[in-house]
Amino acid sequence: MHTFKMLNPSVICVDVGNSNLRMALARNSGPSLCQLGGTGRLLQAAVRFTDTGRVYGSEASTALVHQYESVYTSVPFLAAEDASLLSTPRFLRLCSCIGGKFTEDPAHRLGIAIDKHVYPSDVLLLSLLSHALESVAEESHNSDSIVLTYQPYWCLNKLRHFIVATEALGRTCIGMFSSHLALGAGSLITLMQKDKDRLKTGYILVGIVDIGEFSSCCAIYKFGCMLLETVYINYQTELGARDFDLCLCKIFLNQLLNSSQRHLHDEFQLENPNGPAKKLTLRLFSAAREAKKILTVNKSAVMTVEGVGEMAETISFRITLAEFEDSAKHLCAEIAQLASTDICKDVSVLQFTGGGSRIPCIRSAVLQAIKEKERPGCTIQVDKTVNPDTALVEGAAWLAILTLDKFPKKANYIIRDICFHSILLDCISADGVHHYCEGAYIFSAGDYFPNQKEVTVKVASDAAFLARVYSDTKEVLAEFKIVVPQLSNFHGPSLINATLVFQLSFSREIVLNSVRINNKTITDITRTQPNIDSFESLRKDLEHINSNFTTLEKNALRRSQIHNALEERLYKIASSCLNEGPLKALVSRFLSHLNDSTPTEAELLNMTQQLDELQK
Repeated sequence: MHTFKMLNPSVICVDVGNSNLRMALARNSGPSLCQLGGTGRLLQAAVRFTDTGRVYGSEASTALVHQYESVYTSVPFLAAEDASLLSTPRFLRLCSCIGGKFTEDPAHRLGIAIDKHVYPSDVLLLSLLSHALESVAEESHNSDSIVLTYQPYWCLNKLRHFIVATEALGRTCIGMFSSHLALGAGSLITLMQKDKDRLKTGYILVGIVDIGEFSSCCAIYKFGCMLLETVYINYQTELGARDFDLCLCKIFLNQLLNSSQRHLHDEFQLENPNGPAKKLTLRLFSAAREAKKILTVNKSAVMTVEGVGEMAETISFRITLAEFEDSAKHLCAEIAQLASTDICKDVSVLQFTGGGSRIPCIRSAVLQAIKEKERPGCTIQVDKTVNPDTALVEGAAWLAILTLDKFPKKANYIIRDICFHSILLDCISADGVHHYCEGAYIFSAGDYFPNQKEVTVKVASDAAFLARVYSDTKEVLAEFKIVVPQLSNFHGPSLINATLVFQLSFSREIVLNSVRINNKTITDITRTQPNIDSFESLRKDLEHINSNFTTLEKNALRRSQIHNALEERLYKIASSCLNEGPLKALVSRFLSHLNDSTPTEAELLNMTQQLDELQK
């Protein structure tokens, strides 16, 4: 009799952040709630697309959060510290896939022709996901299921592109959760691990203040033994730790202006730096980040920037914590405003996440704002700073296990998020002549979901009409065409009541479940938006690119093996060949060629053939 080892179903949880990608593996594991594989983080450099080409490096990351669907100012890529990225096999195969040859100039500006049918960000996201999934392939037993987390202010079209990228890799996106809901789930896991009995006596409110690199948020959750509910969310998408770096840069430049090296002040450009100023600005911000870390534990820090001006001078200034806090007062006030809500009076526990949350003046400002709301006689417990890399993916994994049909549920948890945007409805006749309703609210900002809502409108009998659903940012989320049947027992006016029943899911997809007219359910419903054909076309393009990725990676590996074998052979000949002659001259020329350039596979094979013929 054979016994088979049953593998628990697993899912890969991926958080695509503004400057990195985080992932974890979740499994349902018997009596325990969930079992997690190792959580990993893949840092990225940024690639900025410009009119004259593209620029890579961390200086381009300033624009990462400002990605709009119409203009991709920058996109993620794999980790890189310097120009050596350009010679790596992964970068070279990416160049081949997107239809151009990269060339580097002293300013690291890379020119390339790009296929306009595929957004560069989609291609690079595909490359990043592919690389990440390879790293967990064995542990996940090549799981085909992925759960994504997203920022709630991202448009739905962008989320669909993420789904298409996962599908192009042969995976299936089986769930999507907002990043703040995942953070809340991560916080709940931590709370249950510390004190399992605390939630048995009732509900508690927990607040999280997250200060990321480019954006910040405050979220408040209601936790119970069977409940996770977001009750408050406030985002500031234009404020993050990067703005505090900018404060340090301005202090540095102000000291420079009043020093004996003031002639170097104009070498720096904080806004839209060009040419050599780009590299200098990168060094300045790098020095600011290091100083900011030191100021979280010390009263002062030294900022040093090297290689300034024609004489490559070094500039150093000491910046005190008091100077930094004074220059950043307005930023701290803005972040504290995120948590300035009356709901905070009932918060029991407050957690901080994100690198920026370690800045002392931020914590002080937030705590002061919260204490002003505190109930008399009550004290808010402040937890240690939570690592968002782990909290996000572990929270997403926990949500996946409790909400997805892929896993046998062990508890009937109630999990609810709140709408960041309002969702509205326009109803017009199919010919576009009659407007039955305009701007009717289906969900309002602050409403709970997943949820079902009804909207009743008056429409013409025996006619077709369009129900167009859109957000308060004017993004069209969906459009449905409904055919109204002729009602034989109807003898009233030309307009009749139609009740549309909508369902909103965690992934922010909105579905028209049914339409009721005079207790009759209409089944003739056609979804006309979004344009599924365009996403199908994109998926096929990305599948083709991914196939090329695999082929090109094999080619790059083969070329690397030929290169290494030839180089080793040349050095052996050079060390054993003592006399001058044709062979030694050829070896010297080939070694010089290998060191000074990047020969193609055909050139390497030709060099090997010449060497064989001369050694016969």
